[in-house]
Amino acid sequence: GIDGYMFGYARASGSTSVSIQSSSMTEGETNERATPRASDSSSVSIQSSCVTEGECLPPTDNCNPSVENQLPCVTEGRFERVGSLVTVRLPFRKVACDLCSKEFLTYSKFAVHQANFHNSETQACCTYCGKSDGNHHSIACHVPKCPWRRTVTFAANLSNFLCDLCNDSFKTKSGLSQHKRHKHPCSRNAERILSLGVRTPSARPRQVVWSEEETRTLREVEVVYSGQKNINVLCAGHLPGKTSKQVSDKRRDLHRIRSSNVHGTPTTQSRGDPVEQVEEYEELDWEGMHPFPDPDSKFCSYLDQLRDQKGLTEPVWQEIEIVAQEWVENLAHVQSSWNHERTTKQVPENNTPARRPFKRRLHRVERYKRFQRMYDLQRKRLAEEILDGREAVTCNLKKEEIKDHYDQVYGVSNDRVSLDDCPRPPGANNTDLLKPFTPTEVMDSLQGMKNGAPGPDKITLPFLQKRLKNGIHVSLANVFNLWQFSGRIPECMKSNRSVLIPKGKSNLRDVRNWRPITISSIVLRLYTRILARRLERAVQINPRQRGFVPQAGCRDNIFLLQSAMRRAKRKGTLALGLLDLSKAFDTVGHKHLLTSLERFAVHPHFVRIVEDMYSGCSTSFRVGSQSTRPIVLMRGVKQGDPMSPILFNIALDPLLRQLEEESRGFMFREGQAPVSSLAYADDMALLAKDHASLQSMLGTVDKFCSGNGLGLNIAKSAGLLIRGANKTFTVNDCPSWLVNGETLPMIGPEQTYRYLGASICPWTGINSGPVKPTLEKWIANITESPLKPHQRVDILCKYALPRLFYQLELGTLNFKELKELDSMVKQAVKRWCHLPACTADGLLYSRHRDGGLAVVKLESLVPCLKIKTNLRLVHSTDPVISSLAESDGLVGAIEGIAQKAGLPIPTPDQRSGTYHSNWRDMERRSWERLALHGQGVELFKGSRSANHWLPRPVGMKPHHWVKCLAMRANVYPTKRGLSRGNLSKNKDSAKCRGCTSMRETLCHLSGQCPKLKSMRIRRHNKICEHLIAEASFKGWKVLQEPTLVTDNGERRRPDLIFHRDDKAVVVDVTVRYEISKDTLREAYASKVRRYGCLTEQIKDLTGATSVVFHGFPMGARGAWFPESSDVMADLNIRSKYFEEFLCRRTILYTLDLLWKSNNEQYLERLAP
Repeated sequence: GIDGYMFGYARASGSTSVSIQSSSMTEGETNERATPRASDSSSVSIQSSCVTEGECLPPTDNCNPSVENQLPCVTEGRFERVGSLVTVRLPFRKVACDLCSKEFLTYSKFAVHQANFHNSETQACCTYCGKSDGNHHSIACHVPKCPWRRTVTFAANLSNFLCDLCNDSFKTKSGLSQHKRHKHPCSRNAERILSLGVRTPSARPRQVVWSEEETRTLREVEVVYSGQKNINVLCAGHLPGKTSKQVSDKRRDLHRIRSSNVHGTPTTQSRGDPVEQVEEYEELDWEGMHPFPDPDSKFCSYLDQLRDQKGLTEPVWQEIEIVAQEWVENLAHVQSSWNHERTTKQVPENNTPARRPFKRRLHRVERYKRFQRMYDLQRKRLAEEILDGREAVTCNLKKEEIKDHYDQVYGVSNDRVSLDDCPRPPGANNTDLLKPFTPTEVMDSLQGMKNGAPGPDKITLPFLQKRLKNGIHVSLANVFNLWQFSGRIPECMKSNRSVLIPKGKSNLRDVRNWRPITISSIVLRLYTRILARRLERAVQINPRQRGFVPQAGCRDNIFLLQSAMRRAKRKGTLALGLLDLSKAFDTVGHKHLLTSLERFAVHPHFVRIVEDMYSGCSTSFRVGSQSTRPIVLMRGVKQGDPMSPILFNIALDPLLRQLEEESRGFMFREGQAPVSSLAYADDMALLAKDHASLQSMLGTVDKFCSGNGLGLNIAKSAGLLIRGANKTFTVNDCPSWLVNGETLPMIGPEQTYRYLGASICPWTGINSGPVKPTLEKWIANITESPLKPHQRVDILCKYALPRLFYQLELGTLNFKELKELDSMVKQAVKRWCHLPACTADGLLYSRHRDGGLAVVKLESLVPCLKIKTNLRLVHSTDPVISSLAESDGLVGAIEGIAQKAGLPIPTPDQRSGTYHSNWRDMERRSWERLALHGQGVELFKGSRSANHWLPRPVGMKPHHWVKCLAMRANVYPTKRGLSRGNLSKNKDSAKCRGCTSMRETLCHLSGQCPKLKSMRIRRHNKICEHLIAEASFKGWKVLQEPTLVTDNGERRRPDLIFHRDDKAVVVDVTVRYEISKDTLREAYASKVRRYGCLTEQIKDLTGATSVVFHGFPMGARGAWFPESSDVMADLNIRSKYFEEFLCRRTILYTLDLLWKSNNEQYLERLAP
């Protein structure tokens, strides 16, 4: 009953007074429980005499921490001797015997010493409550749990370590500091700033960074003393305050920087240095440009004319415009016919009127139909609708409102260009930029494109890919060569259509909360895709730009930002500005794009191609069934065009190079070039060495944006400053920054900012945020959706869990959290598939081709992804990232992660692309080792025919798929399986319901129970019928179960004898339950031995000259024997679909047999 009281502690000579006042008492009230019985004082107090060394602490029989008892205090004496009894206080401290002065560190040795040398008994006593006992172990267990322990310690330390914000108290000053750091970060940060303001400077300031003058002096004297002995000592003589060791380290850093500039990424050229460019550009390859053989194409003659005249006149181009329009219309007409043939289905007539469902079920039925249709046609969109918890949003804005808004966005020309102050980039490599298109290049690019929405001409990507066999890539190569060498594209290709997709969930009535996606013709997108890949190889974008590049840009930027914050907290200053460019893609000027291309020394003809693409380009927005009038694109790049990303990077590249040239960035390591910016498309992070440097960089960005028609969204931008010194750090110990007169918002210690999918907190660093609530919400949404069991598993594994990979990989690995997430996933999958809790994990985690559901195990996959990311950082081509990865100890971290996750440890020189974890194989092997649930699992390894129905159950109903899955896992509800764990001694509880003589197991029911023999014969005959039907289609004649006599007079009846011409194939079918990996092999060998002696008899019967014997074993759970493929080859049946069909039908026949075994009425009819 002590909780809730405030204790005051006062020390007096010879006594200790502890006063207790209830926080709930009002003035004038008296707490009767807090009044001691032996106290006559008017104040509510408890008196306790202080026991000193040499006095005996009176033992008590029990420990009752009521307030009515006296509260003892902790004394300095560790033991008391009264006659032959020694009382020792616990917890035990180092003591010396008062008779012989020998020191002891443990209670047991002290007690043995007293008994052997001083003939004294020893008992233990609690220091806090006085409880004593001769059993040392009893008191030792009591002391940590003593109720008086916290009370006395709390009262003794309250006055020194009390939190002034929440009244919590702590034993040490460090505990109070950590409490404020985690619970009150703003208050703690203010205390740090205040303490830094009154901190006295060190008596001996130490210079830790080389100044520019010292570095220049070192380079000069290094040249003078080059080649001489003791060069470091000689150089140190010219640098006061520098030792020879410091000179040696600095020279090594300078040498590394020079090496990286020569062999690594190119350094930024200064503003005054001339860029190495080719003054006279190479002529176009007119001789190499020749029309490819394409009799149906109408552009070959124009290509010949273009090559001969090295150009086209305007009348000729007008003819090409007409021919191009006809060619596109012809393609669209063929496209519409192809769509009609593909979608039209022959529906049989049904004169019976369809029964309308009940009104209350109508919505549910329609929703189920819509979900099933979307799962077949738009699976990704369905997953987004389910996981985000909202149905597809349609834009209900008025088309006039959309037209007026985007007339102001696109219809206003942006001719402002201000790039004179920016350094020039290295010149482009124009060698392959304008080479002629080849059919092979067009075909490879067409096959590599991802399916997307068609443009205004309605031509789709699957249609063009389907027409590859008709030579469409040859015609496209001729068309693209005509466009490229003439530098123009037809006007029919400049018309686009735009759609609006929501940016979020709130305030969708505002047109600014919708993102426009411009969709051009798929033919033009194929053309620009090839040009964009050539342009990416030709120019060298600043390495700090990580958007739209074939690298993991988000992870690189997050790693650099995390490393900068960590170093600044240890020692240094980091000023960070997170900027958001306002509508950068929609407002970048076309003149700015062309000027940026010219600064890269891109071939002028290619610049004219880009200029013609955006000249006269227009788009119209479709709202419902209506479309707006065309809007001319006077500025901006088309979001959705393959060339837009590289063009935007080129337009933003001058700003990044100017920030680097100013050299105001954050220096990660001494001797390295500072890093000024981290860009991912239009998301920028500015890193500065102090407050003034960031203010200057913000001015540079604002000047660049205003001079080129761009803008900053200050409301979505933020800044922070971290200053670290003497093992502590402060946040935002500075005034706010100003951008064009507006104040940049500051990120406080308790606030977070979302950057590239990560939560940035200046106090705690970069973390991934909560994951468990998100996964719980997704699982609930999938459960409530009208989907089939396998569809739920597919949505979870392919669309839900991959969303968490990046988020889990960013933060520190928490294996406990990963186990909890895996447990949630396993429970959901087992619930959807109606599997018992005892189902082996191997069924869930094994691959589809190995007989599993291919569910992701986060505990194994996330560490694997973390290892690959760290390997890529260690071997990064960026010298800044690779050096930071080495200094941060990522190699050791990789080994630690691999060991903790049970994954293979990568070699030191192993790259991320060559590292592969075998965690799915480990799960499968553990499944195979199970005595019951792992029976026969090895037979399903690598068998696509036996496992084809797991991801896509064709020919199965949902309840059939669930039961077959239970059979595959050997958890089908038989009496033997249900009786596992039953403690009753009734031996008949697991007996078969049919024969009552054997235990009811899957093996017994599918192959041994005499009551189900007729069902097993029926299953056997069905498989034989399928083989006969397929072989008869191939022209084989069949003899079924002929009676043949061996040389020994024994009769044999093989199931099937196929004969054609002079060849005969003997096949005997059998169905065996998969117990081990040799089950089907033994069955095959036994059948060959049984009928192999009938060669001459079969020759006489069929007239064949060659006879081949085969067994045809099938697994009762759908296993396929590999040698059965030889039977298919001998019968000229080479269809993999027939193998899949036999496996699927066999397991369904077995399922029908099991259903009969559970039918009591059926078993009664079979009874004699």
